[in-house]
Amino acid sequence: GRPSISRIITIFQSISLKSIGECPIDGEDIFARVMNYETKTPDEAAFEAHQKYADIQFTLIGAEGIAVVDTDSVEVRQAYNPDTDLAFFNAQAQVSGLVNARFVCLPHSAGLPYPANSSR
Repeated sequence: GRPSISRIITIFQSISLKSIGECPIDGEDIFARVMNYETKTPDEAAFEAHQKYADIQFTLIGAEGIAVVDTDSVEVRQAYNPDTDLAFFNAQAQVSGLVNARFVCLPHSAGLPYPANSSR
């Protein structure tokens, strides 16, 4: 069978920060996308969702939080693109106060990462 989410996170933690880009874990079914970016504020960013893959996120360096909404309850900003497995949504971000936790966004939920020092 497929590895559990906790096993995937353990594997992710072993990936080198020098590995910017896609790092295969289980072929095309499970992979890590290591990125280096400046987090946008909730007012600058859009919620994003995937249909093909679950989105497991955690911060390796720095601090970041995430807001999550059900895609059935928000306005579509950019329709789903199967080539990128992305759709974008408009919603009011409710800053959760959770930072540096592990986040799992399954299909039908959209996430919006934000800087840990954001407030509403």
